[in-house]
Amino acid sequence: MELPIKPNSNLVTTVQRFFKPFLNTQIKQDKRFIMPLYEVEKLLHQHYVTLDPVEITFEYYDSQQEIEQKTVLANVVSTVQHNRRIAISEVNSKRSYILSLEQILTASANAA
Repeated sequence: MELPIKPNSNLVTTVQRFFKPFLNTQIKQDKRFIMPLYEVEKLLHQHYVTLDPVEITFEYYDSQQEIEQKTVLANVVSTVQHNRRIAISEVNSKRSYILSLEQILTASANAA
């Protein structure tokens, strides 16, 4: 037969102190969001057909080989190719990008 653990025992207070930060922390909703690949592809194809600009957030490696994120308002120039790449053209600067679908984190239709 086991003896009951008293609430003021050292073991109980030690365990409570250990788990208290985990129980009190609230999960923060991060505004970062990665869209499912199928939805990105579907939205980009839709904007290729309608010729409407789309806001695209993608990641790339900078000159120091660190991952950076960039958000651009762009027109979709081509459909998704067989190698899962897509060509876009930035609306404001007329810069062109050829992106892999896996680089694209989000695509938003309500940017124009």
